[in-house]
Amino acid sequence: MMPGRIRLPVEVEPACPSEDFEEFIRAFFNSGDLQVRFTARPYEVKGPYYEQHNTDPGDPANPQWEVVERSAPSHDRYRYDTEREAFVSDNARLRAGEKWNGFDANGDHVLRPVTDLKVRKVSTGEYAVDTPGRITTFTWRGDCWYLTQDWTLDPFEGCRWPDECRRLLEYEGQYYRDDED
Repeated sequence: MMPGRIRLPVEVEPACPSEDFEEFIRAFFNSGDLQVRFTARPYEVKGPYYEQHNTDPGDPANPQWEVVERSAPSHDRYRYDTEREAFVSDNARLRAGEKWNGFDANGDHVLRPVTDLKVRKVSTGEYAVDTPGRITTFTWRGDCWYLTQDWTLDPFEGCRWPDECRRLLEYEGQYYRDDED
């Protein structure tokens, strides 16, 4: 098991950790069970069309975006480090029954880089979590907050076809996708 994780008995239906979104998102990021339970089914995933269809970014012959519905739970790679009181990144996803506590087997604090993560209130019942290259939206559904949209931003948005878009390709970083459960 990865440092900073503990395996707990899988709860059948974990309760909503809080109606307050700030408290909810901290608990959500640190619990595999909460990520499974409070991901809407289905939820909307939006990303650049070229990522799924092996086309050239910016090519006007193709749509810019593709939106699909996904029913698998979302396992995020962000955590809330209570010792630092900051969001941090993690190198692996939490599965059902796993909880991140920030300490390794020896009781030493696991050091992770602080993540550029911003929580933004969209409306009374909706918040967005902005991270580099991604926007994740949570919506209040009467009993708790649910992850309802996960949008990947397009680094090629607005490039001039074809030269500028093709020139940007050599600088494109590797994109990592979550495997479905």
